Amino acid sequence: MMISIFGYAVTCLQNDRPGSKDHIIEKTIYDIYFLVNIIQNIRQKMSKFARKCIPFTPFDKELSDATVSIVTAAGVHRKDQDAFNIADDLGDLTYRLMDENIQASDLMVTHHHYNHEDADADINVVFPIDILRELKDEGFIGGIARKHVGYMGYTMRLKEMYDETAPQIADEIDRGSRADAVILTGG
Repeated sequence: MMISIFGYAVTCLQNDRPGSKDHIIEKTIYDIYFLVNIIQNIRQKMSKFARKCIPFTPFDKELSDATVSIVTAAGVHRKDQDAFNIADDLGDLTYRLMDENIQASDLMVTHHHYNHEDADADINVVFPIDILRELKDEGFIGGIARKHVGYMGYTMRLKEMYDETAPQIADEIDRGSRADAVILTGG
């Protein structure tokens, strides 16, 4: 907007039109008023989102002492668990728990909103449990959490996800998993 005002002012001055300075001032005042209104509208709309932001929480532990959990939106679950409901056009808001002893070979993906061929070939692409075990054995991380969570990240019911499912998943990780850090993966 400022570039257009500047360009307009230069054009008027170059053309040396009578009264062009007044016209430039009038247009500039109008453009500034217009910009102020836009900014006020954006601030008003953004204030609704700002209240929902997650506060920054510094990580004050060494990774070598930290217990790590995995939360994945890639539709990962144990093969013996119910698959996610991909027939629901609005998305499945349920989640699946997996314990610390889960083996990569016991996991699968049920999700139809991304190509998961690579994850089907190696689940560690979206659920890096074997990588976490290697990092633990190397002493890079302190341990593997007791609980991990898989859910299908696609949903059209964002309010329910925000108000219900996400707090439930956070609660599962917070109580009982003993996680100091979480790896969040998508599909």
